[in-house]
Amino acid sequence: MYLNAIKFSLVLQAFFAPFIYLRINLDIYPYIAYFYLFLLYLSLNEQ
Repeated sequence: MYLNAIKFSLVLQAFFAPFIYLRINLDIYPYIAYFYLFLLYLSLNEQ
């Protein structure tokens, strides 16, 4: 469901926000972004 995907995305953003905003491990940010998009894709397709 779309609500699950939105809830999931909010949880991931809340979890990764300190790393992104504090510029910690900025070299792995693209991998975090790809991982986030992959999980969002999976959550959208499970329905």
